[in-house]
Amino acid sequence: MPSLTTKLVSVNGTPTLGETTVITTTASTSMLKQCQINISSVEVHLDYGVVMFRSPGLSCSFIITEEDSRRSSRCSKEEQLVYSCVVMDLTPGATNTLTILSESDGERANLTIHTRPNVTLTLYPLLRDTAPGRVSALRLQATDERTLCLSWTPPRGFWDRYQMLLWDGTTVVENRTLLAHTLSEFCLHNRTLVPGRNYRAAIQVESAGGSTQEECYGRAAPRSVRWLQVALLSESSLRVSWSPPEGEWQTLSAQLLIADALLESRDLDHDALSSSFQNLTPGHTYTITVTTHSGGLSSSSHIGATTPPAQVSGLQLSNLGRTDSLEVSWSPAVGRLDQYKVQLLQDSMVVRNLSVSHTQTQMLLTGLLPGTLYRAVVTTGHSSVFSKQMIAEGRTVPAVVREVAVSNSGRMDFLSVSWRAAEGFVEGYTIVLSDRDHAVHTLAVSSLTTECVFTSLVPGRLYSITISSRSGVFRNQTSVQQRTQPAAVQNPSTSHLAREDLLRVYWRQPTGDFDHYEVSLTHTGVMQMNRSLHWSQSECVFAGLVPGRLYTITVSTHSGELHASSYTHGRTLPAAVQNLSISASGPEHLQVCWAAAPGDVDHYELQLLFNDLKVFPTITVSSSSTEYLLSSLTPGRLYKILLSTFSGPNLRVRFITARTVPSSVQNLHISNSGQKRELRVSWTPGPGDVDRYTVLLDQTKQKSVPKHINNLHFQDLEPGRQYSLTVLSISGSLSSNCSSSGRTVPAPVNSVLVDSAMFSRSLVVSWQPPEGVFDCVYVQLRDERGALLENISQTHSLTQHHFSRLTPGQLYQIQIQSVSGGIQSDSRLARGRITPAPVRNLSAYSESSRSVRVHWSPPLGVYDTFSVVLCDEEESACEQKSGAAEMQKCVFSNLQPGTRYRALVQTHSGEKSNGTAVWTRTVQFSLVPSLERHEHRDYLSPEASSSSSGRFPSRSSSEVEARVLHKELTLSMFLFAAPAMVSSLHVDCRNNSESLWLRWTRPEGEISGYTVRILDLNGHIHSTHTLPPESVSQQVQGLWPGREYWMLVLSHSKELSSRVEMHTRTAPRPPLSFSSVEISTSSVDLSWVPPDDSDFDDFQLQWSRADQLLLIDSDQSGNSDERGQGLRTTGGNSSRQWHLAGLFPGRRYQISLRAVSGSGTNSTRYSEPVYSSIRTRERSTARTFLTSHRVRVVGYVCMLLSPGPSRVRRLHCRPQSPSSLSCSWSPPQSDFDWYTIECTLEGSEELAYSQRTPRGNTVHLIQALQPHRKYTVTVTVLSGGLRSDGVQQSTSTMIDRPPLPGAHIEESEVELSRSTILFHFNCSWFSDANGAIRFFTIIVMESSGASLSLCAL
Repeated sequence: MPSLTTKLVSVNGTPTLGETTVITTTASTSMLKQCQINISSVEVHLDYGVVMFRSPGLSCSFIITEEDSRRSSRCSKEEQLVYSCVVMDLTPGATNTLTILSESDGERANLTIHTRPNVTLTLYPLLRDTAPGRVSALRLQATDERTLCLSWTPPRGFWDRYQMLLWDGTTVVENRTLLAHTLSEFCLHNRTLVPGRNYRAAIQVESAGGSTQEECYGRAAPRSVRWLQVALLSESSLRVSWSPPEGEWQTLSAQLLIADALLESRDLDHDALSSSFQNLTPGHTYTITVTTHSGGLSSSSHIGATTPPAQVSGLQLSNLGRTDSLEVSWSPAVGRLDQYKVQLLQDSMVVRNLSVSHTQTQMLLTGLLPGTLYRAVVTTGHSSVFSKQMIAEGRTVPAVVREVAVSNSGRMDFLSVSWRAAEGFVEGYTIVLSDRDHAVHTLAVSSLTTECVFTSLVPGRLYSITISSRSGVFRNQTSVQQRTQPAAVQNPSTSHLAREDLLRVYWRQPTGDFDHYEVSLTHTGVMQMNRSLHWSQSECVFAGLVPGRLYTITVSTHSGELHASSYTHGRTLPAAVQNLSISASGPEHLQVCWAAAPGDVDHYELQLLFNDLKVFPTITVSSSSTEYLLSSLTPGRLYKILLSTFSGPNLRVRFITARTVPSSVQNLHISNSGQKRELRVSWTPGPGDVDRYTVLLDQTKQKSVPKHINNLHFQDLEPGRQYSLTVLSISGSLSSNCSSSGRTVPAPVNSVLVDSAMFSRSLVVSWQPPEGVFDCVYVQLRDERGALLENISQTHSLTQHHFSRLTPGQLYQIQIQSVSGGIQSDSRLARGRITPAPVRNLSAYSESSRSVRVHWSPPLGVYDTFSVVLCDEEESACEQKSGAAEMQKCVFSNLQPGTRYRALVQTHSGEKSNGTAVWTRTVQFSLVPSLERHEHRDYLSPEASSSSSGRFPSRSSSEVEARVLHKELTLSMFLFAAPAMVSSLHVDCRNNSESLWLRWTRPEGEISGYTVRILDLNGHIHSTHTLPPESVSQQVQGLWPGREYWMLVLSHSKELSSRVEMHTRTAPRPPLSFSSVEISTSSVDLSWVPPDDSDFDDFQLQWSRADQLLLIDSDQSGNSDERGQGLRTTGGNSSRQWHLAGLFPGRRYQISLRAVSGSGTNSTRYSEPVYSSIRTRERSTARTFLTSHRVRVVGYVCMLLSPGPSRVRRLHCRPQSPSSLSCSWSPPQSDFDWYTIECTLEGSEELAYSQRTPRGNTVHLIQALQPHRKYTVTVTVLSGGLRSDGVQQSTSTMIDRPPLPGAHIEESEVELSRSTILFHFNCSWFSDANGAIRFFTIIVMESSGASLSLCAL
């Protein structure tokens, strides 16, 4: 192995007497070890030497050995990484070989030193009298807690002895004298030393010449902690605790080791008495070391601990659906373990006790009792140490019951169930009665019960009975089936179906379940027919039967092998009479004849009907009769004659109709109703009945109306013409007539024009003649308040008129009417205003070089406002001011000095204006230097304004020229200002989705052009437009529908510009489709598809009626809004469907939908609307054929579900006069078109009045009635072809004269004076039913009977 040799000359000092020491060090060069030796200094004395070196190791221990004597001593650690070694008893003046050896890793270093030679004894007395040297390398170290060792290096020279001192603070603990000169270490064992305390030590070197002293500090070794104990907290944690050590210490530390490997080390507080370690591995053995530290010394205590094995996890006890076994399973425990111990307990008794390998995680336990609760206890074992128990409970499945029996006991709603108890443990039973997998009844009984009863069941139904054995949460069941007794059919009935040879039997379905029916037909106990029907049928028809015969029908219900029966009786329909006809007829009679009906007939009944109402009581005729005479009939009336054949309760009907001659109409009245092309004819019906009315106009034009309409309108007639009308009453093929004449309203004049000359005080009105017939024209002149000023009549040949000498500025109204036969047409109204007069005494003068004052006097006539316009000669710069009628002057400022201006003052009255102008000039500035006197000319002085006005060129508002003129020098300067911004910027989309229109007002000043830029919200320029200065508008195309844009308008003047910006957006596209999905009486479902290629935010839904409707989102339930203004905004951009509720039945709605873009902003845009028109359905009401179709069906009544409008509400009728009634009502809550008012005389059921009125009327006057008769008024609502139920009220007309007074006045009740008579009487004898009392007449007479006075009150 190679070696390294180093020579050190005079290392860290020079030996005594000037000798040189050479040191040679040899070390291994294979690698530098941890405790490498690096010698730094060597001190050689007479008989000892001190070697100082450094080592990088942290826990190294060194010894030094003399090669000749083989003596060794331990090296001490002076400070961090610095060590010292002392070699004693060397031979003076000799060469000594030393070796330094590391006890930690075997590192060594060899060195050779030369001691000093011995001084002759002749020199000793001289040296003895000098002061001794100081010891060096003084150290105080503890070997244990009661022993301190003091080591040093002897001083140079001579000395007599050592004095050793040891202090504890200021108290001397030891004081000893040491005489040996060769002594360099002394150990002191004192039981009074406090472990861990710091002590001070001193070595005094004494001789005859004096003494020297060196001090050092050292600490006694601390004691270790006492009573070290370990407590296991869990499988993965423990706590170590101890008692404080004796003596003093500074800090504590704890280390956790496993197999001499350090896992965790922590520093503790001075007063700590315990420490816990977490996250340990279960089943491992750990060593815990607690170390006491005092300075650089420490003392440790050790203890060992083993953590218990971990518990298993996921322990489960499952029965796997079995009644006699349980499976135990768990997840393996963490850490070390040897085995698992498994115990199975029932209550507190151990049933199984097993140990299994640590690799097994499940096992099956068999031979257990059904339905029993067990507990499984699993523990983990390692080295005879077991973990905590993990417990799980489980129960075996209970056993099923045995020998189940079910019986219905012959009842329709009853089932009884019985069984034998199940084996093993059962908590109770649950019995479920099911109908087609649906539980009907559920009973829970105890384990001691073995039967139960079910009632209130469905007859004939097959039930499933399931009995479940219950143990804990587990069930085990068995099922059986049984059927209840079926029920018989209900209310069996028969019908002949209006046939002579048929019988129909029908019934109500029996309750419960059944399979089929058996229907049998018998007569006098003899079976005629028998049929089997499906269970869903509820009727049966038997054909080929004898007319009028009585039969017995039996219906049997079968369910499985069980059945129940019910029966009824039925009779066939008899035959009708044949050849029913009218053999003779007259105005008031009809002769009826017929041929006898075939088969068995009991009797005939004859009925005379009008409008399905009986005219006479029913007439019974014997079965042998074949004719009958009907008399006292109403002329012109259409009657229905019914002849019924009876056999038992059944009948068969034949009928015919006949009609009498009608009467003519009465009270014929013709009115034009203020219309120029219409005539309205009305009448009251004559007595009797009619089919329709036909109205002839001038015998050339005719119209037919139904009989219930008593008026007719003729349209498209010639205005102002007289017509002749004839009304024909038609009943069947017969008719009568009544005639009268009427005139239409003349047409108004056309093209009325009013003209006023500019400087005149007159108006000229002209017109075009009206169409049709007219006699003359009325022309009226009125002021603006409507007061009549002039009224003239013009013949039909004149078409204009001139009004003169009118007031200037006054507004006039001219009304023109045409006249035909005394009937005036509608007015034509025109307005005209006289031109206002100009102002008077107009003057204008310059107040300064930049201002002008204008003054005037008020004009004549009427005027509203004044406006003053001031312009320069080229009219390139104008300024305008306006004021009220009180304005008489104004001032214009900021003008150009020395400029000629024209002031125009206009008088305004309405849209008319008149003005006058005057010229003036502003004063010019005169700029003259203050120090030099030069001649100068004032170009724009007021005196020279007229002669010098053309010297300066005209400048714009953006360029100002200032000149200073002298005799020798003319200085000009031009100033340019930024142009003004455009004003009144307005952007309109005009409902266009791809274009925008911009317009603005041109700013003042000079403009060289405009630039219009369109940007999107991201700042991207869409387009740029450069426009000339005269432009005030621009259209931008190719934009995206519904998108927001940023508009910039820049006004340019040379190189300068100003801009105005505005945010706007285009209109979105409309929805692609809009439709109504489902319409009911009060709601509609709306659906639409959003637009493509368009931006939008919301949709706006509007409806035409201002109804309070409810809008519900069908896609997101819970979202709804109630509005009454027909407006609703809905979000979303996908296909939507909404439900609109709260509509009125029968009402038509116009619904529109628009897309909205920019909702909630100032630039909201709407698309073109799409429309959908709907009408809600009418409510359904039940009616009979007799009410809705006026058809009488003998024998039975058929019901219809006919939709119709609602009825009127709060009908009230009262007498208006002896011949009229006044009725009022509230409209129905649905849509409708007309009201029909019918009035019949009570008792006779005669129709006395019938009239149709529009839907807007709620008050009606019924006229042409008889005095003091009781009438029934019926008001019916019509909607299209549908009618509502009629609302009726009965009331009486007034009497035709007042009744006789029933009041009697006693003399005692009369108060008399000289000229008066005062008395009181009661008016209760006059009823309000007879009408209102208008006045009383009181006659006062003298006792002789002469009438003195007549007083009406």
